[in-house]
Amino acid sequence: SESGVHGIGLPSFYPKRSWMPVAPFPTPAVTLRLVGGYLSAGCSGIGNSVSEITPQRRRFTNRGNAMRAAYIERTGGPDAITIGELPKPEPVGSQVLVKVGAVSLNPVDTYIRSGSIPAELPKPFVIGCDLAGTVEAIGPDVKRLSPGDRVWGSNQGLLGRQGTFAEYAAVDECWLHPTPEGIDDQQAAAIALVGITAHL
Repeated sequence: SESGVHGIGLPSFYPKRSWMPVAPFPTPAVTLRLVGGYLSAGCSGIGNSVSEITPQRRRFTNRGNAMRAAYIERTGGPDAITIGELPKPEPVGSQVLVKVGAVSLNPVDTYIRSGSIPAELPKPFVIGCDLAGTVEAIGPDVKRLSPGDRVWGSNQGLLGRQGTFAEYAAVDECWLHPTPEGIDDQQAAAIALVGITAHL
């Protein structure tokens, strides 16, 4: 219901029209964690039994301003995904740097990664559109959010924007919303796109 969706933090200003693909099944929350020097992506979700994603892996070196990310250099199958190090983004303008606590995997993410939806992608391209986490830093034009705020968001990895499957994401504050008390990052990320879709 609309009230139920708003209860988990979906703002009321989303228009009542649908332009996003509808997920016909529960979307798993994907959590990123470091295991033995490698990034492991674990999935959990209602009715889903996916336990781990195993794309190409690279050893991490804990270099200065680098972050761990799942990204592609070309579209293709799951084997096109590399988990490695990229430069940590810096927020500019109205961007917010989010320390990502959880992300979720949606059908549209696979369509973009595979090239099924033609799109001009930055290279390298961080995959994923949903996230939840904590504000680490803000750009000079940010008005609503402050470091330490817990947030969730969607609509990244589209129209030239980098995605969310990384330790950090620089996201314009217009795409971010406060995470309600009592909702953890996995819950907030798992409901992001599917909650917006249900609302529309």
